[in-house]
Amino acid sequence: MSAMLFLLATPVLAVDPEDETPPPQTNTSTVCKEGQVWDPKAKKCMSPRQSSLDDAQKFMAARELAYAGQLDRALAVLMSVPDQDSARVLTYRGFIAR
Repeated sequence: MSAMLFLLATPVLAVDPEDETPPPQTNTSTVCKEGQVWDPKAKKCMSPRQSSLDDAQKFMAARELAYAGQLDRALAVLMSVPDQDSARVLTYRGFIAR
């Protein structure tokens, strides 16, 4: 039963904290200008706060930007996540800081 609850509580887009494999680059890190992320629904670069990206997609964008060496942009994307005290936001802030 506890294994089943663990699987149900695990996010679909979870990233293994031990995985140091760089994420694939997307338009977020290659096309979009500072302060923007690629919004696949709008098919254009947008502010993370105005985009249709959910929190999991924002985390993936922040990870991509951090691996691309765009740390200020990664932090800006994290700032658009509503719950700034969540474990995931804090973990990603630590990732960006190292």
